[in-house]
Amino acid sequence: RKENDDLYRSHYINDFGGAAGLYWNFSPKAGIATLYNRANDYSVRWPLALIFNVNNIDRLYGFELIFETRTDVISQLFAFKVKNTTFGLSVSLYDLNQHFAFPVFNKDYPVNKKNPVYPLDLKLNGKAFGFSGGFMLPLSPSIHVGGAVRSSVDFDTNGTAKTNYFLAITDSLQIKSNIKSTFKLPMSGGLGLLYRFNEQLNFNCDFSVELWQNASSDINFDYSNSSWVSRMNGETPDSIVGFSWTEIPFIYKNIFSAGVGIEYIPYDNLAFRFGYRYQTNPNEKKAYSFLVPAVGQHILSSGIRFIIYEKYLIDLGLAYAIGPKVRVDENDNIRFPGSYKAATLLPSVNIRYTF
Repeated sequence: RKENDDLYRSHYINDFGGAAGLYWNFSPKAGIATLYNRANDYSVRWPLALIFNVNNIDRLYGFELIFETRTDVISQLFAFKVKNTTFGLSVSLYDLNQHFAFPVFNKDYPVNKKNPVYPLDLKLNGKAFGFSGGFMLPLSPSIHVGGAVRSSVDFDTNGTAKTNYFLAITDSLQIKSNIKSTFKLPMSGGLGLLYRFNEQLNFNCDFSVELWQNASSDINFDYSNSSWVSRMNGETPDSIVGFSWTEIPFIYKNIFSAGVGIEYIPYDNLAFRFGYRYQTNPNEKKAYSFLVPAVGQHILSSGIRFIIYEKYLIDLGLAYAIGPKVRVDENDNIRFPGSYKAATLLPSVNIRYTF
């Protein structure tokens, strides 16, 4: 919501993610596993309508603002036990896909009377390796502690940019250009504790951090088409949505999250769980925009787990994430002041089969 009470709503397309894995304990004290999961999934979409007077006629132009960055991971893990402590190490291949889209203003519009604004669409992909490790230690039959750390991951991305903007200047320029960029996932880590009251009731709590302050920066784009570069309308932010051809502000700060949960097991083949998690706000106020409106989260969750025919385990979960309102003043962000908030519903299904 802006200062003048105009209301903007991001529309999320229903999104699906997944995870899968195989593990094998080849001895009482060692095992291996191969896992796939989505380590990072950020998606924001906004509809945007702009009205311009073209040849004394008001025309409505529709656009979609998009910021999507998803990271799929395939990991090879090795776990081993030393006395009572279990250790795990993994090497992971990360596959990053990013999609950005927003309109750019035609600086030559008042002169040539062609379209005043054009969509710009950017798609990039990159692969990189990362490492992680963890441990699990029983302090007593009732208390277990564990921890894990993941290395930072640096991506060099390549892709394409597409726009009809340059057709307003000359028909000879192509509508596509190759582009390059970089992106970095931060180092992260956490600690957790499990307390067993009895065979029917468990309590757990955990704490984790993500060091975005050492990883985040503006997302910059380098274009291979020299004709594009020479005709771009400068390096300053666009007059409509505040982004330039070559840069999107993405300034995250270090964040932490903490959660607690209870699991109740009335029968051997049935369990219920309830939990709460809080995550701090990652976004710097000067970086808030249509494409980066992230806020902190209060996450309420519940789930049920049941076993069928001894070998099949089914786990159903439902979480509701509430993003508390963040107020951004003009002194902090002259282009995108206002109030930001969010809400997300997260259902999940997990199936396990034991050979």
